[in-house]
Amino acid sequence: MEKTGILFEAGNSDELSEKIIKVMNMDPNEISKMGNNGRENALKKFNVEKMCFSTYSEYKKLFN
Repeated sequence: MEKTGILFEAGNSDELSEKIIKVMNMDPNEISKMGNNGRENALKKFNVEKMCFSTYSEYKKLFN
């Protein structure tokens, strides 16, 4: 079961439609839990501090 969201192959409309139907048939509590897990995952991976460090690291590579 997907924990943080549902993936599908880019450009594959058949797979996308299958995933949409799957979500429409999911229990609302499951969908809510997946959404909360997805948000928590995004906050862990994508924050301002990490973004700034990553940008700084790239600039450092360019100037060294």
